[in-house]
Amino acid sequence: MDNNRKFYSKTLLFGEYALIFGSPALSMPFEKRFGYLEFSKIPDAAATQSNNDLLAFLPYVERLNQQHVLSININVKHFELEINKGLVFRSNIPIGYGLGSSGALVAAVYHRYGITANSNRSYTEEELKMLKADFALLESYFHGTSSGLDPLICYLQKAVFLDAERKITV
Repeated sequence: MDNNRKFYSKTLLFGEYALIFGSPALSMPFEKRFGYLEFSKIPDAAATQSNNDLLAFLPYVERLNQQHVLSININVKHFELEINKGLVFRSNIPIGYGLGSSGALVAAVYHRYGITANSNRSYTEEELKMLKADFALLESYFHGTSSGLDPLICYLQKAVFLDAERKITV
């Protein structure tokens, strides 16, 4: 598994209100903006803040695991161990502009700590829906609610089309 993999932001090509009103949407990865997990070599202010943010996210992920609501388990012990060793999420994705900064973080955590997670394979429609549901639960930590679409795009690193009937096509 590539633990230093970059997770690209996303850009919505059309369908801004698709998730609210049920219209089609097409979104794709935007490779100029990305984030990745790494161990901070220099504990600057950004690294300290990122590490603290991951530490704050940890109990939420642990609670989801304990409730058995994700389709896979997240190795929270390993996640916590690495946070305590200085793990940070480095990103050039602007926060608060709808480009998927939280989606990239969720995808990175899921990829690195998700037991049996594998973003480098083909998925059935049902598996894509399960992934999207997992990502919605995880990303809701940051927004209160989430469709899961942004982290899905960041995780798969492929364009995703959501039709009016909510069928997901990669």
